[in-house]
Amino acid sequence: MRTTPTVFVVDDDCSVHQLLRGLIESTGLTVETCVDPRALLARVDPALSGCIVLGLREPALSGLELPAELALRHARMPVIFIADDASVPLVVEAMKRGAFDFIEKPFRNQRLLDSVREAIAVDRRTWSRRTEQIAIQLRLAGLTQRERAVLDEIAAGKTSAAIAAALGLKKSTVRYLRARVGEKLGTHHLAELVRLVGTGRQAIP
Repeated sequence: MRTTPTVFVVDDDCSVHQLLRGLIESTGLTVETCVDPRALLARVDPALSGCIVLGLREPALSGLELPAELALRHARMPVIFIADDASVPLVVEAMKRGAFDFIEKPFRNQRLLDSVREAIAVDRRTWSRRTEQIAIQLRLAGLTQRERAVLDEIAAGKTSAAIAAALGLKKSTVRYLRARVGEKLGTHHLAELVRLVGTGRQAIP
């Protein structure tokens, strides 16, 4: 189960912790602070939700590496980078490495709060899609080998007669298997079956 959305503030300056904690908590959000990315990674897990506000100065682990490190732990919370230097090469590199946003200091409070809200909304939608995908893959895994073969042929748009010929089955057997597939997947509609097959083949992000 996912936790309540939390904004994780990562910066080696305690005054920044206090400033951002007060600002973000004023909107009703929960805030936790860490002095560097490694401290965050030591406690992160896939159940955490929310976003990360990261100052780009920590020497222990380059902040630019954090999105990739989070992905390795299957914790893909959006990362908002904050830095004194917003040079084009740095911004481009941050975005290439998976940054959700890049904010230059000094920044307007509302600019940061808007980014935090959007990041949390994106995290919620991403988690919802991932949860649905896992559920679909579990349903597909419950099919027998023959049922899955029939489903793949259905998704390819073949008729029962064509499926029977392709799999060396009787048409009555194909009709029976189609019915079983529909019962297990909760739908007999072709469009929905095609969607389930396509979703089930995607790698879980």
